[in-house]
Amino acid sequence: MNRFVWFIVVASIFCTSARAEIPILELGRGGGVNTGRLAFQIDSGSTWLSGDQWHVRRYWEPAIGFWQGKSRFGDKQIYELALTPNFRLEKKSNSSWSAYAEYGLGIHLITGHHVSDRRDLGSNYHFGNHIGVGLRFGAHNEFDVGYRLQHLSNAGLRQPNLGINFNILHLRYSY
Repeated sequence: MNRFVWFIVVASIFCTSARAEIPILELGRGGGVNTGRLAFQIDSGSTWLSGDQWHVRRYWEPAIGFWQGKSRFGDKQIYELALTPNFRLEKKSNSSWSAYAEYGLGIHLITGHHVSDRRDLGSNYHFGNHIGVGLRFGAHNEFDVGYRLQHLSNAGLRQPNLGINFNILHLRYSY
């Protein structure tokens, strides 16, 4: 079975099994590669370190996406599946806006490891971590705009292990 068909089958199972209510759109660029993802936020119900003004929430983020890099043989398209647990330090607020900072560390499966002529990631399996900041706003904090700096690499499981960094714009709407 070719990789694209395999990817679509796994992605369909992955996304239909998620009980997510909050869609997330991510657009990014790094290392000469453009990326786009559709992710879902699944609240774990866990809240830690809850103080008077701040608390830490944990949520899961399954995602499907694509990477597009330049190649002398034409554009190189790679597809991605990811699952990331996230920890978000969030300001408690009854106002129309709330700031946050977040950290996530997850697993990523990509359909190829040559994303451009000069970047061989060495493997289809990667670990990704990100740090981010953002702002939730609206009458019920239903809008979310954030920035993430994300690093992916195969953690030295295979060589080469060049890794890649993405600057990502994170958009979310809670309905």
